[in-house]
This record gives sequence, C-alpha cells and structure tokens, in this order.
Amino acid sequence: HRYGVYGVICDDPDAEELIWSDEFYIGEAIRQARLSKNLTQEELGARIGVQRAQISRIEKGKNITLANISRLMKAMEIQATLSITGVGTFVL
Repeated sequence: HRYGVYGVICDDPDAEELIWSDEFYIGEAIRQARLSKNLTQEELGARIGVQRAQISRIEKGKNITLANISRLMKAMEIQATLSITGVGTFVL
C-alpha cells in the first residue's frame, strides 16, 4: 500500500502518477463510500444518530476520529481496518 497524508492512496504499485497526483483523504473516502451505497448525508446521519451537518463536517475532514470512522463504516456495512506498522492490523 502507498499512503498519503490521511489514508491509503492506491494499492497499485505501478500507478506512481496516480499516487502522487490524487491524494486520497479519509473524509473523501467516507464520502465516496456513502455515495457508493446511494445514501444521502441525512440518511447516513440517521443511521448513526447525528445530524447531516456532522456528516458534512466529517466528509470535509473535520472531527474524524477512529470511533466516527468505525460507526460510519459499520452503518454502511463496510469493513474498515487500521494497520499500524510493527503493531498489527485492527478491525474498526
């Protein structure tokens, strides 16, 4: 894996130009996951008990915590893992 400032950029080792030109931020990853599930911000917020504005803030990269990521991914039925070099990989 190649990593950007906030998350995995690309799993393809042959895509160097993509890796350096398209940073992949966690907020954007959450937004893309939500869109792939055809959910509005309101619908996703309702699933985890927050207002649409909170989902918007998270997607903009604000108030991103492991707890929020875990709740959001579970609400969208997407498995998320955290990999820490030298420590291991954990399911969020």
